[in-house]
Formats: sequence, C-alpha cells, structure tokens
Amino acid sequence: MEDYKMAQKPMTDINDIRLDNTRQLANKHCGSLAKFADRIDRVPTQVSRIIGKNPTKKIGNRLARHIEEKFNKESGWLDQVHREENQQSENSIQEKPALYMALTGTADQLELLRSVIETIETILEEEEIKLSPEEKAKSIIACLQTCVKRGTNLSADKAIAATAIQAVI
Repeated sequence: MEDYKMAQKPMTDINDIRLDNTRQLANKHCGSLAKFADRIDRVPTQVSRIIGKNPTKKIGNRLARHIEEKFNKESGWLDQVHREENQQSENSIQEKPALYMALTGTADQLELLRSVIETIETILEEEEIKLSPEEKAKSIIACLQTCVKRGTNLSADKAIAATAIQAVI
C-alpha cells in the first residue's frame, strides 16, 4: 500500500468522509491493513477493497457502525468530518516505505525482500562496490519500491537493483 493520502478537498460525500475516517483509524491504531482487518473481523482483501489505494467498495451503514463499535467510537463518528485528526495522520501506513510493508506483509513480499537483498549483495560483490550500511539500506528500499510499483519480480529484471545501487553512490 502506498500514497493513500487523506482527501485534500472539502468533503461532502458520505463515502469520502467514511473512507478518510476509516483510513485514519487504521493508520493511527493498527499500523497495517492486516491488523486493521483482524480488528474489524474481516480478511485483508476485503479491507483493501474498502480503504486500499483504489477502493472498489463503499463503506455501507452496517460496516460503518461495526467499525465504530470495534474502535469504541460513538455511532455516527465515521460519518462526521474529523479534518484536523485526519491531517495528523499524514505519516500513514499507506505512506510507509516499501521495506516496512515487506516486513509486515505476505510471504510473497518477504520473498521479494530476500531476493532484493541477495541481488544487491551479489551486485556489490561482483562489481567490488563498497557501500555504507545506510547506502545499502537506501538501495534496498529503492529497489523494493520500484519492484512494488511495477509489480515486477526482481529475478526477472536485475537492472532494477543495479539502478538502485547507482542512485546512492
């Protein structure tokens, strides 16, 4: 998940208000979609469809009340604009780096992280490039972000890792 900022325009549509408020609860109290899904008794794919990058489902009345109950909010809380609180959630789970998402994600994401680290280490060794731990971490994160954005498996395109390394040296 990435770049799911709270709406910057005035919200008048109940669906937008519920979406922003639900994202705020997930960001502030759960730290990941998986934890949020668990807290509201849903599976992560359902949650992704309602608060993911490109939501395909709206938060209906019954689900809104259920979410409020699970977060000890008064009935109707999700239907009200909480603009100041939402803006404080700028460092949201949706904006956390790819490394964080890989470490808290699925087995496929963990495999991607392992693959990225292994590939970068191999390139560094073959090219006899020395990087500080910080530079190495930046390379790994840049590579992960590119793979996640492209939906690419690193083994199919090692140029991603080489480019990430070159960007930090």
